[in-house]
Amino acid sequence: MYDFFPFYINIQKKYFLIVGGGKIACRRLKTLLKFDVNVVLIAPDISSEIKLIQNESLRLYEQAFEEKFLDKINYLILATDDKDLHKAVSELARKKGISVNDASCKENCDFYFPSIIDKDELLISVTSLGNNHKLTHRIANIIRKYINKFTTQTRSL
Repeated sequence: MYDFFPFYINIQKKYFLIVGGGKIACRRLKTLLKFDVNVVLIAPDISSEIKLIQNESLRLYEQAFEEKFLDKINYLILATDDKDLHKAVSELARKKGISVNDASCKENCDFYFPSIIDKDELLISVTSLGNNHKLTHRIANIIRKYINKFTTQTRSL
């Protein structure tokens, strides 16, 4: 029996807070910015790759987390290597009714952040329910290759 049900919800104009400024935070940020959402990213050290991202829906704060950043937030993504910070911030968020995704602890997730495949009119998501990120990534890449091959063949018919 599964605890999580895969469904698509409208996140248009919703507010996401990403706590973290490294590789995982960057991947999640890039995925979110494909949708019509607002993203606040906060970290004491933000990668140069993230700093290069230009988007009017993105606000970056290079500083430590403060509770005020949870105001008006709908979804929280924790992407640091500080488990104590994740625990403290997720507790604050849940008290405010904010759904949490902890990139380092599936037990601390209210939702999973899937691998996204988007091509033309297709939007496909893949997850291993937080159990095997490498498998999820591999399967998503296989689907991407197949979708690219299939859409190219279909256009030439």
